[in-house]
Amino acid sequence: MKRPALLAAHGLLAGIALLAACGEPEPENRAPEVSGAIPALALEVTDTVTVELSRYFSDADGDELRYRGVALDTAALTVAVDGSVLEVVGKKRARTEIHVNAIDPDGLLTKQTFGATVNGKPGTLWVMLGYEATEIGAVLLRLSGLGVDSLEAHTGFTLYSAPGEETVRALVAGDIADGDTLLGFRAGDVTAPGEYAGVLDQAAGTDYRQLSTDSGSLEIVR
Repeated sequence: MKRPALLAAHGLLAGIALLAACGEPEPENRAPEVSGAIPALALEVTDTVTVELSRYFSDADGDELRYRGVALDTAALTVAVDGSVLEVVGKKRARTEIHVNAIDPDGLLTKQTFGATVNGKPGTLWVMLGYEATEIGAVLLRLSGLGVDSLEAHTGFTLYSAPGEETVRALVAGDIADGDTLLGFRAGDVTAPGEYAGVLDQAAGTDYRQLSTDSGSLEIVR
């Protein structure tokens, strides 16, 4: 009469042993989390800025994260990721956004988006004269473009300048020849000389007689 009870006890013990062997169920994997907002970036054209992404993402399970970054405007800047370091290189003046994903080994991810502003690189640009005429004594010209300022005559020339709202007028005098560099000026972005324009308005010979400007031209160079 005690055999059924004995069998039931054995079954209960076997179930307990099975549960013990299986152990506790593994917790469900959780996605990475944002642990801080990545601040907006500001850099100049050709400059490089790095961001340590591990400061801004975490994983509650202790998983090692990998990262992926992409720029919304790839013409404005380039983005690359090496380990947990995001590298951003400015290419042209613009405002854009960068998207970053943090991904765990199971493919779960979280992302952040932050702003990036690429500013021009200030510096000096130069104005060169192209002219078929010889014995040039003076030229009157106009310059326009971002941040044109602080004109300075090239060696051996005399410069008179008059800034305006959109253009700067300049008179350069001296023994000028074809191919000469006339002056330098402070520019807001030396990486884009093509965005600056020079117009030759008048020219005079060394004898002060007026010369035609039809064969004359100005080139802005770095």
